[in-house]
Amino acid sequence: MRDLWSYTYWIAYCSATSVMSDDRTWAAIAADVVARCLQLTTELEERTMTLRTLGLSVIFAAAATTGCATGHTVMRGSVVMKIDPTTAHVCLGSGEVAVNDRVRLYKNVCTPSGRRSVCKKEPIADGTVTELLDEHYSVVTFPAGTTFEEGNTIERL
Repeated sequence: MRDLWSYTYWIAYCSATSVMSDDRTWAAIAADVVARCLQLTTELEERTMTLRTLGLSVIFAAAATTGCATGHTVMRGSVVMKIDPTTAHVCLGSGEVAVNDRVRLYKNVCTPSGRRSVCKKEPIADGTVTELLDEHYSVVTFPAGTTFEEGNTIERL
């Protein structure tokens, strides 16, 4: 950008003092200034694209590594994977539940209300922790016929 300001100052100086160096016409000077401005604009756009690409890469990398293990407080109690019609991996680990603990499955139902949404938890079914996978995950089994999906909420009873 400093070069752009230098050229702008130079044109102003030439027009104020009517100085023409090397017998160049105003058209030639203007053509040089426009060419340099285009070059600077291209360089600036390339730098902006590089920074934009780098920023998006960082965002996607953070999103890819964020899960129950890294964002446990955000995903705590979520159904993260439906294994079969009655079994799910949930984001409740060994420090939060134990095998044979009873849990309740909820569906979050939100309805728009003016500028805000009103959300409430609707109970779906009760289940049992059947396996602890690690400090972040466990397996929960629900009664046959229970309808649930990834993203539903689990709370220990």
